[in-house]
Amino acid sequence: METIVKRAIRAAQKRVKSLLMDWEEMKQERLPFETEWQKIGDYILPRRDMNITRAKGSLRTKKLADNKGVVANERLAATLHGFLMSPFTPWVMPNLLERDASHDEEVWFDAVAKRMHAHFSGSASNFRVHMAEDMLDSTAFGSSILFIGTGKSGPTYMSVPLMRSWWRENEQGVIDTVDRTFDLTLRKAVQRYPHSAELKEKIKRDGANESELIEFLHVVQPREGGRENAARVFKNFEDIVIYVEGGEVVDVGGHDQFPYAPGRLQRRSGEAYGYGPGWTALPNIISANSIMEAISRNTEQRADPTMFSILPNARNLIDRRPGAINSIMGLENLGISNINDAIQTLDAGGDVGVGYQLLELLYRGIDFSFYVDWLRPNEGPQKTATEVIDNRDLRLRSMSPLVARLEQEKLTNIVERTFVLEKAAGHFPPMPESLDKHELGFEYRSPVAQAQRQSEVEAMMRTFDFAAVAAQFDPDAPKVLDAQEMLRDAARANGAQAKYVRSRETVAAQTAQEQAAAQNSQELDQTLIGAQALQAGGQGLANLETAGVA
Repeated sequence: METIVKRAIRAAQKRVKSLLMDWEEMKQERLPFETEWQKIGDYILPRRDMNITRAKGSLRTKKLADNKGVVANERLAATLHGFLMSPFTPWVMPNLLERDASHDEEVWFDAVAKRMHAHFSGSASNFRVHMAEDMLDSTAFGSSILFIGTGKSGPTYMSVPLMRSWWRENEQGVIDTVDRTFDLTLRKAVQRYPHSAELKEKIKRDGANESELIEFLHVVQPREGGRENAARVFKNFEDIVIYVEGGEVVDVGGHDQFPYAPGRLQRRSGEAYGYGPGWTALPNIISANSIMEAISRNTEQRADPTMFSILPNARNLIDRRPGAINSIMGLENLGISNINDAIQTLDAGGDVGVGYQLLELLYRGIDFSFYVDWLRPNEGPQKTATEVIDNRDLRLRSMSPLVARLEQEKLTNIVERTFVLEKAAGHFPPMPESLDKHELGFEYRSPVAQAQRQSEVEAMMRTFDFAAVAAQFDPDAPKVLDAQEMLRDAARANGAQAKYVRSRETVAAQTAQEQAAAQNSQELDQTLIGAQALQAGGQGLANLETAGVA
């Protein structure tokens, strides 16, 4: 196997210039997005010291004065995380694409869904932690990427820095190529890639600076002629690691499925990267930061006002900093005749109320942009529990444009790769033979998906109500409805497990048994009636005979 890997490395080395050129092209394609990403990163996902990156030539950084954008983005990310991936119940369920599943198949689907949910929620995979980080990028930048690896207890997940990842779509608009850079110290790089001649040469040339960071490029793309379940250098997707400075391929591998899960919250036609609420709210966030700066300066002026004194000031400039003392050459320049009035304050404060009014308008716009305005306490009349739930479901349904792309693009990659790796590890119960050679899909049963499916249940309820009205004119009208199938669909829409719903075969057998029992009971009743009639007739004949009537 080592010989095969070395042969694959030599083959990839012949293409290293082409791979690096592809990377440069992807850099140019992403360049228009990076300017906006930098602003979003400054105001919505700032560094820990809360500094804003200044333009080139600035002497110092600028502090972030308002955190409204930070909080709104965190709320939306947490909301989507909770509504897409429930921590308590399975939020994704396998299903059949070609036909309806039998009861036994649905029971197996339930078992698979429980196992996958246990893995997603467990601490070993770290899925929830890294998905929360991924959601922050999705809601702010509109783009994010997650890596699905393999570990001892199953698939593992890692949120990848967006600024160090580039991707490309295929002809169908599906992302199937990712270039990502990562750093290793020279010491760890030599340990991980001991066969690298360029790394060894760097040590000889530059000395033993083992703490120096070395940049590597990780390329994952479709492999021409790749095969599933083949050796790693022949799998569907090739995995190439390049030592960038030395232009050397240091490792070659492969994957059966695409190991990355990139995603776009919203996407414009023809663009490889997405956009999100952070793009929409950024102008309001920048304005709110400026207004808060002005309010802070005004408050400082009122709390610690600028003062004048008669001490000499060589520059004759007015220093408006809070608490600063400005010197005037003589009392007569201020019109002061009393020495007690020699030091005066400068009322340089403005109308703070106007700033707060504008700030409130900006805050509302930010909340609307991040879909979190419905989370704020309602100042109107108290609502009933039903009204609160209805309002929540209505808001969740309105978020369907955001949820649809996340489910179909990002979560589908995560779920399919997790299913394949878990199945290969033997973590699922034996699959029913009836599922052999059938294509499986996945159905999302997250809280937001169930809220969206409530319209289907509501349509059933309205149909039943209408059937009750129609029955008053035509008693046979409700017979057009298949109440049992409608009830099955309603249970599925509400997220009920298959074990709580009897199979069609069980219901049919129980119905046949009840019909047979009812028929036997009817025959028994008829027999009793006939016996009573015979008994009554026999008594009549006996009475006639006693009376002497022939």
